[in-house]
Amino acid sequence: MLGWPKIWGVTDPIRHNRREKPRRARNGRAGCFYGVSLALFLLVSGCVTSPPPKAPQPAPEAEKPTPTNAPAASLPVQLDLRVATIAGEPLNVREYRWHLDRGRSMVVRDLIAKYDIPDPANFWTTPIDGETPWERLREQALDFAIRFKLEQMAARERGLPAVMSYAELKRLLTLENQRRAERARQNKPLPGPSRFSEGEYYFYTQSQTHIELLRVMGETELAVTEEEVLDYYESHKNRVVVRRSQSSPRGEAVDVTKEEIRNQLIESKYNAWLDELCEKTVVVVDDLVLDAQKTILTAPSSFTHRREPERAPVRPFNK
Repeated sequence: MLGWPKIWGVTDPIRHNRREKPRRARNGRAGCFYGVSLALFLLVSGCVTSPPPKAPQPAPEAEKPTPTNAPAASLPVQLDLRVATIAGEPLNVREYRWHLDRGRSMVVRDLIAKYDIPDPANFWTTPIDGETPWERLREQALDFAIRFKLEQMAARERGLPAVMSYAELKRLLTLENQRRAERARQNKPLPGPSRFSEGEYYFYTQSQTHIELLRVMGETELAVTEEEVLDYYESHKNRVVVRRSQSSPRGEAVDVTKEEIRNQLIESKYNAWLDELCEKTVVVVDDLVLDAQKTILTAPSSFTHRREPERAPVRPFNK
């Protein structure tokens, strides 16, 4: 796992939440100083004569103030601008705004559940626990975008399907929506929505990439041994897992098989691997472009959320 970042040429890893400012070209201050000095010397020595004074000009009309109270949603959004570069791969505004759109309702839900919001009208700009909800959403969306991008890159290195360009996403989205429309026309069962939006399909394809990457890594570098499964069993033998269903809404205690524990351990290893990779990956962020995406707060969201049931502790399987 420690060798992963070398695949993308990361030689000086830093934490992704640090902002590495892009290098900018230096201006020519020395040249300007030299030019001004030469002009003054020629003027004093008489080589250059002062121009005659100009006739007074009428005062220009006052400029009309630029309106600043225009609705944020009406301002143009440049979707192809680069928000960040993640291990050399670009993250553009379009992709980042999908993460903002998906995450904002979760931020609202979590903060309202924990705190008494005194001014709901100014919710996004009111500091809560040392940061505003917008700042929390901005960083949370960036964190998810970084993890998604690293998963895509890892899948691509292993020959697994990963949609990393907008053109490819649109091509596949068109085919998928045509397939769904045809199944709906034939009255065939269709899991999920009858038609995907771009953002919804982006997260759908990413979930497929995650599942495939987890499966392949679980069979290779993240494989779990029989000894690890038994050790987990010994340390969790007194715990119970509760599962809920339509027939048992309150839940019932069930046994957990070796395979379920193995999958849980693989997922735990996978998350630790991805966390470590995020820590080592160089991420360069354009904060001006990042902050400009605050306009999404005034636009209607295209995502809905349901609170995930809390994962209960695990009951031992039968040996």
